[in-house]
Formats: sequence, structure tokens, C-alpha cells
Amino acid sequence: LATIAQWEQKPSAEYGALSVFREAFGEPDDWQVDLCTSTASRILTLCARQSGKTSSLAAIIVSELLTKPGCTAAILAPTLQHASEVLHRTRAVYAAIGRPAGALADSALRLTLNNGSRAVCLSAERSLRGFSPTLLVADEACLIEDSTYYAARPLLAATKGRLIATSTPRGRFGWFYEAYEGNASGESWRRFKVPAIEVPRLTEDFLSGERKALPAAVYAAEYDCVWMDDTFGVWSKAMIDAAFNKETVPLW
Repeated sequence: LATIAQWEQKPSAEYGALSVFREAFGEPDDWQVDLCTSTASRILTLCARQSGKTSSLAAIIVSELLTKPGCTAAILAPTLQHASEVLHRTRAVYAAIGRPAGALADSALRLTLNNGSRAVCLSAERSLRGFSPTLLVADEACLIEDSTYYAARPLLAATKGRLIATSTPRGRFGWFYEAYEGNASGESWRRFKVPAIEVPRLTEDFLSGERKALPAAVYAAEYDCVWMDDTFGVWSKAMIDAAFNKETVPLW
């Protein structure tokens, strides 16, 4: 098995995220090609359910572990159970390409390779301190509390690492909504939007059944990537925004 020094001499192109994805899953969708080949340091991906976002994250994580010996890839999620599911997919991808760097440790919350790289699961349920990842992925980011996100960001300071956040939309609030809609100042994000209609695996027959089974607002969020208004609010955000239209002439 390769040592860290040997892995540092190995061409990284062989284990690029796109190559890893293709070997594990076959041909990706167009948006997955763009995501896997993006070099942006900050990425937001707004995706329909079952669009393949977790598989894409897993391929990116495996690529990170293999091409950057000794690195840490951190998986942030609303709960440790959710983060462990992302790591489970990551382990499956790693197995699918033949586990080229072996494994020193393999558990539900951590995967450590023989080249010194590791993937770890994080959430608000455990301390976020003590890690310096080169890659931080946040899955179902809309469900990650602002305080947890703010606590996780400094982990990237020393490594100048990448942050990739993916989510199905929820309400019009929170850090992910603000960042995706461009209201967060001082940072440049590469944004992806993947509604169900752009996912070949989600057939019209399936989506037609979901439209009939789900409330319209829920379907719009889960499959059309539409932000939901607060279901307990009396006024929608569109109505509130219209009330503050600066072009309206005062009556007095």
C-alpha cells in the first residue's frame, strides 16, 4: 500500500472527482460534471430530492482524500446520523473504485486512509473544534442552524479550504437562503440549481404521482427548488415585499 510520500508523487488526475464519479456510478448528469470539475472555493447547490447530490459529494470527498495525502474532509449535517449517511455513501464510492489507498480506520463516523487522509462527520451534536479540513461539505444545509454554520467556518482558516453546501430549499431564512439569494455580503459563491425536470432518473410518471400526493407548496420545494414561505405566517414574502415597494406613491 502506498505511503504518504508515494501518494504525493502520484498524478492527481487519475482520481479527480469526475473520474471517481464515473467509475463508481457511470455517466453523470451535466450539472454533476460541472460540480465535480469546479475549482471554486465556495459552492452552493440547490437541488431537488433524489437528484444525486449526495453521490456527487461522495465522489468529491473521495477525490480529496486520494489527491491530498494527509488532508481532512469534514462532513457537516443537521445530525450525526445524517452526516454518517453521507460518509456511508463515501465509503461505498471508495469501495467501488477498489479502495486504492486501503484504510487504517473505517467506522460510521470516520474513514482514515493509509495515505494519512481522513473523512470525519460533524454536527451540532459534537464539538466542531480541533479540525482543520481542506474540504468542508454541508449536506441539507437549510437544516443546519446558523450558529452551527458560523462555528464551522473558522475550521477552514488555516488550510484556506473549500466549502461546498448542498440542500433542498426550505423557508426564506437562514444562512443558506441568504447566501444562495445573494444577500450575504463579502463572499463570492458558485451557485447550482437542479430542479427535478433536469434529473433524467426522475421520470414524468413519478413526478406526476408526487404532484397528486403532495401539497403544491411542498412539491414546489422538494422538486422545483422553490423556496417555501413560512406555512404559519399570515402574509407571504411576496406580499410583504410588495407592501414595501418604493415605486408606490404615498396617498398623503
